[in-house]
Amino acid sequence: MKKGITKDRRNIKRGLGIFLICFVISLLIGCATVPKAQQHFEKSRIFEASFDEIWTILTSSISEPGLTFGAQEETDSSFLILQKSLPGRRVKEVALAPSGMGWSQATATLKIIVNEEDEDYTQVIINTKITAIGRPGFFLLSFFSPPGYFSMGSTGVLEREYFDKISETLQKQE
Repeated sequence: MKKGITKDRRNIKRGLGIFLICFVISLLIGCATVPKAQQHFEKSRIFEASFDEIWTILTSSISEPGLTFGAQEETDSSFLILQKSLPGRRVKEVALAPSGMGWSQATATLKIIVNEEDEDYTQVIINTKITAIGRPGFFLLSFFSPPGYFSMGSTGVLEREYFDKISETLQKQE
């Protein structure tokens, strides 16, 4: 009877050991994945409007809360640098963020370049970089690890929002 008890204890210890190893591996694998960008992600668009129209739309439509900007105007090409504050819950939507993280806040830096193609056509290019503050999302690790700053690429959501805003404003003007 004693042999059976010892064998059961050994099997329980072995089972717990295997369970713990599998649990730790599953946590590490989940923290290492990075979502893929959208299949087709548009960084530039040509609008059927003059350079002055596009520039006016861009500079006048930048009255959102939490948005700061700087601008530089030249003859054929100009650009805006926008810094947009984002809540932590939007990081996974707009950035190629690692999974398994809890995000507290983020800043999106958008460089919007406006090039005059022709008198009636203007190209708009948007380059985006997102910087966020995050901690590991696993319950125990989030209490013991300090927050870290992460620089990430864009998924194309912010770019599409600005392109759509320009298109909508141009349609209203017609």
